[in-house]
Amino acid sequence: MSPHKARAPRKAQSAARRTKRAKPQGVRARVVAGTKVAPLMQLVNVYLNVEDADRAADFYGQAFGFKKKLAMPGPDGGTIHAELLHGDCTVMIGRPDPASGWKTPKELGGSPTTTYVYVKDVDALARQARAAGATIRTEPKDEYWGDRVGHITHPDGHNWYFATHQRIVPPEEMHP
Repeated sequence: MSPHKARAPRKAQSAARRTKRAKPQGVRARVVAGTKVAPLMQLVNVYLNVEDADRAADFYGQAFGFKKKLAMPGPDGGTIHAELLHGDCTVMIGRPDPASGWKTPKELGGSPTTTYVYVKDVDALARQARAAGATIRTEPKDEYWGDRVGHITHPDGHNWYFATHQRIVPPEEMHP
């Protein structure tokens, strides 16, 4: 036998290399700020506690255009955790959990946070949200920082600012 290792034919080697490198379809891990992030998740994710995750997921789909990515059923058959997509961003929702201290805005008497989301057409989204039962706190209007923004509240009390970026405003020109 030759002192050189026996090699597979060149075609077989190439196919083996391609197979080794191939990743499953639809799964892609991203590197964000030097940290490897799970497929289709960003480095920071919003998690909202809602009274009824199924109802909230339906509302977010109708009002804001979110698409359901995942729903985990609880012992009673209702969803206890769901992941919703808006563009390439994930928002997670779930039921409150008294043992963990997780409460809905209604239980707290209001929400201490606001989620700010960029959309293609904030005026169209506000009309869609109103039709789905959202409360429009502020009609979309042009703001001094260059965004057109509307303040919308979900029936569970979560505050959302939806915005369409219109222009870049230099900091020295930004005046409230």
